[in-house]
Amino acid sequence: MKALAKRYAKLEVEALKNSTVKGAEEQIRKAECAKADDFAPLTLTQSKSELKLAKKVLESDADAREKAADHANKAYKLANRAI
Repeated sequence: MKALAKRYAKLEVEALKNSTVKGAEEQIRKAECAKADDFAPLTLTQSKSELKLAKKVLESDADAREKAADHANKAYKLANRAI
């Protein structure tokens, strides 16, 4: 029973990560395709760092959705600015 609960919790975190960071990941990919790393490398790096932070927040506390969403939103905005 504990193994099932643990597996469920892991799946929940993965689903939260996917739904929370999807837009930011797509925007980062767009920035990379636009060669943002050539003309805005710092901004793109900051965006990627915020994305990682959003994922780590959810991994450490699945209930910290708002905090993770804030980091994902910041990652999105930074990637958009890099374009």
